[in-house]
Amino acid sequence: MIAFAALRLAALTRYPLWADEAWTMDAGTGSLRAVLRRHADDQSHPPLFYLLLWIWRWIGGDGLAWVRLLPGVIGVATAIPMLALARAVRLSERASWLALAIGAGSGFLVSYSAELRNYGLMAALAAASLALWLRARDEGGRRNWVALTVVNVLLVHSHYFGVFIVVAEWIDALGWKRGRLRGMTLSGACTALSLIPWLAATARRATMTGRRLENVTWIQRPGAGDPLDVVTATIGSTQSLSLDLAIAVVAVTGIVLWAWRSRAAPHGAGVRVLLLAVVVPIAIVFVASVTGPRSLWVTRYLIVVAPPLVVLLAGAVDGLMPARLTPVAAALAMVPAALTVWSLYRGMEKPRYDLIAQQVADGESAPNAVIFTDDRAPMIYAVRNSASLLSRPVSVRGVSGAARVRADSGWYSWNETLSTTGIPPAAQLLRNGYLVGPEVAARSDRDSLVAIRFRRRAPAP
Repeated sequence: MIAFAALRLAALTRYPLWADEAWTMDAGTGSLRAVLRRHADDQSHPPLFYLLLWIWRWIGGDGLAWVRLLPGVIGVATAIPMLALARAVRLSERASWLALAIGAGSGFLVSYSAELRNYGLMAALAAASLALWLRARDEGGRRNWVALTVVNVLLVHSHYFGVFIVVAEWIDALGWKRGRLRGMTLSGACTALSLIPWLAATARRATMTGRRLENVTWIQRPGAGDPLDVVTATIGSTQSLSLDLAIAVVAVTGIVLWAWRSRAAPHGAGVRVLLLAVVVPIAIVFVASVTGPRSLWVTRYLIVVAPPLVVLLAGAVDGLMPARLTPVAAALAMVPAALTVWSLYRGMEKPRYDLIAQQVADGESAPNAVIFTDDRAPMIYAVRNSASLLSRPVSVRGVSGAARVRADSGWYSWNETLSTTGIPPAAQLLRNGYLVGPEVAARSDRDSLVAIRFRRRAPAP
């Protein structure tokens, strides 16, 4: 728990809210009914995490440290179902502790323990679901079935991709544990039925607004190597594509070899369940994204496979390393933590809207600086939270592109990483009769934020 807490809580306030988090804050403002309506209009996620955040903000306000503490607490608490999952698989004590070490340092799990999104919650619930399925699989009993159903209902209401964990559990019952098929089918049916009211509300809102999955049009179809991105995200990135690929291939090879050796062992059935929990979601989403009308492939949506993947990695390290090589096994388990610490040290994991605001303030000659941007919400939060660090007051105005700027002077800010069509912002400002320059930037591994100074060109004498 200490290791889980150290890496997660250390990252809570290292950077301001970015675009998706700012949307979370804005969509979660107002009455409970208004919050539910906005999330139904978004059509991307069920509302569980956002309802928890609404309650959390009602208790403690909107301070950055406080709101980020909610996913942080969830991330730390993930250690409990993770350990329960490793023990439900019947792994050795050494493997269970290796699973905790890998999970504590996993870049996937650490990153979303410091972000106002639902991904950390769905990972924690996925681990709890699999642990409870393994218990119900072995023991049966009304209490186990009720607990599994409750957790699965929460899981699918934290993210739609939680359904794939339930599907993996049902496939295991169908193929290898027919005596539990009736119970798993009933539990899965209750879980599916629980989503119907939310899906009906979302469909009703879509009919009223005329919007049909507009928020997922940005998702690109995956390539053949994209499934390995899930492994890389779980272990951690080195910023070297070839090295990341090599680590992912070695990890997958080790898991497959160990799983084959374990097929007749007491923990063989548990290992098979974990393999299904990893393979089924990835396979379904990949095939649907390649062949369907719309792509569903977003790596972070597949964080549900991170807990079983972590336990599989721990089991493989434990199973392939003899007892005399325990120090080597421990060193391998610390690789994700080392990569995560290095990532935190680099400080490039998130876009820094606050740095843009500071550079704009420092580069402005007028008493006040004005930033025009279509990323209005995160910029407002950045300006508000870093106001004491700004050399002069900064205000933010929302515009839908550089062509809509209407002012004598100011700064225009945009995200270079997002694909855009048409004229580049600087060229558009020149076309509209402005002089441009200088330019400031704040770059990260995910986004590249830019702001450029503009002023209206004086008319010819």
